[in-house]
Amino acid sequence: MEAAAIGHALPDGTYPIDDKEDLKKALESFGRARVPHITKRHIIKQANMLASLGLLPKGWVGHGFDPARHMRGPDGKFISQGGAKTASAIDVAEQLRGRVHGS
Repeated sequence: MEAAAIGHALPDGTYPIDDKEDLKKALESFGRARVPHITKRHIIKQANMLASLGLLPKGWVGHGFDPARHMRGPDGKFISQGGAKTASAIDVAEQLRGRVHGS
């Protein structure tokens, strides 16, 4: 399956990130991004999926970043992130979502 089709790359196929080595390469080439804010969001999302937010430059993740808000699958449901803290945030978000929508 093509990386872009499953969300591991930008829609045009650039910045494919399937593992930590790909993440490091994406960070190294970020300065050449055509649309920096979209590329940055993609890199952060993939770093979170790989439980590797610590590899991101200082200041990329911080105030207002909520992995549970950003990590949804194509069906709109929250995706498991792997890390204990992130999984807890997703569990809480799912519970709150159920209360709001009555499920």
